[in-house]
Amino acid sequence: MDLNFEILQYFVYKKILKNTQKMKVLEDCSRLNITVEKYMIVNGYCDELKATTALAEFYCMPFAEMGMFEPDDKLVDMFKLPLLRKHKFVPVFIDQNDVLLIAVGRPLDYNAMSMIALTYSGKVDYVLVPPTQIDVFIDSISAVRSTATALETLQ
Repeated sequence: MDLNFEILQYFVYKKILKNTQKMKVLEDCSRLNITVEKYMIVNGYCDELKATTALAEFYCMPFAEMGMFEPDDKLVDMFKLPLLRKHKFVPVFIDQNDVLLIAVGRPLDYNAMSMIALTYSGKVDYVLVPPTQIDVFIDSISAVRSTATALETLQ
């Protein structure tokens, strides 16, 4: 099973892409070694929000925007920020049943899921968010922390 082809079929079903364009896009994705959704966004077939919404339906996952969450700082500190940026995930909170909610931009990233399992041994739920929104969130955390550090050294 070629996942890129299956996702491409879903984009045709959702009328984001025409059936006649499907094979050219698939060939380009194979040649460039990139995912279908990334190719579609870069080449203007759809925006990131529309692609992520379609992917959420394809993966049968809940979808949200990163701005809807206020991640717990203690959970974010469990992981290093470069790791979060590289694998496109942010731990959000642990609910009353000890279930960790993770905002994830790449739900099939096996390395990210392994890192989460090594760090948190309880049950985990995932919500799909646009990957660039995760980058923006991590950049804002980095900016706040570096500003706080700079202010402390000035005093």
